[in-house]
Amino acid sequence: MIFNFIIAVYLVSGSLLLLLGLLIFKEQPRQKINRVTAAMLFFAAAGPLLACFGLFLEIRAAVPGASFFGLQRFFVVWEFFFPQLVIFSLVFPREHKILQTHPRLPVLLYL
Repeated sequence: MIFNFIIAVYLVSGSLLLLLGLLIFKEQPRQKINRVTAAMLFFAAAGPLLACFGLFLEIRAAVPGASFFGLQRFFVVWEFFFPQLVIFSLVFPREHKILQTHPRLPVLLYL
């Protein structure tokens, strides 16, 4: 019973983050701050949504001890949130000078 509550919390929080990211991107997709914020919220939503699906599949597994290795490997996607948060801090409230002198810096943060 407690797992159903946890699954619901993960699903609701992940869905809200995803919808908020889509709403921000849809408002003005040409602005850099909107693109960066939407990507950050998308990566933040990936964690709870993948945890929700993982718990759901683990509880409903027909075979006890079934392996969800593929889902666990995909769960790493949410870790892109942290470099995206650094990029967000460089762009908001106004773009930092280091991004003007080194425009490829955001790519290095993901390596």
